[in-house]
Amino acid sequence: MRRRPIDTLSHRLMVAAVAGLAAACQPAAGPTPVPAPAAAAPAASAAPGDRRVYRLNEVEEQPELQNAGEMPRLIRTYYPTLGRDAGVTGNVVVRMVLGVDGRPERSSIRVATSTSQMFEEGAERVAAAMRFSPAKVNGQPVRVEMTQPIAFTLP
Repeated sequence: MRRRPIDTLSHRLMVAAVAGLAAACQPAAGPTPVPAPAAAAPAASAAPGDRRVYRLNEVEEQPELQNAGEMPRLIRTYYPTLGRDAGVTGNVVVRMVLGVDGRPERSSIRVATSTSQMFEEGAERVAAAMRFSPAKVNGQPVRVEMTQPIAFTLP
């Protein structure tokens, strides 16, 4: 029996759908942790003025979403009109770097996975409006890379 080659667009859509479903199962109020590398991470030591970007598994104090109450309003605001009118829902996972103030660095916001391209711009805007407590190492706020799922659902 001869195997048919996988259609790349169909394969990517399937992978995006599975990733979106997995993201939807994550708690919406907190960040999705980045998996730890196979080897133990080296001990982190933040010095004032440190510009390094840490991974979530390297920080002692995780960032926490401070404006979770605003998320439903922001999602309604940036929900694509076409999607809302058609009753389409979707999930997007964004990757971003949080600054020492807990705000996403706008230039770092990128879509990691998405169930539909129509939700990507809105998800980037929602992510830019998120405010977190800063990640900390040795009591010092540090920059940290993280992923965050954003679910576009209808009431």
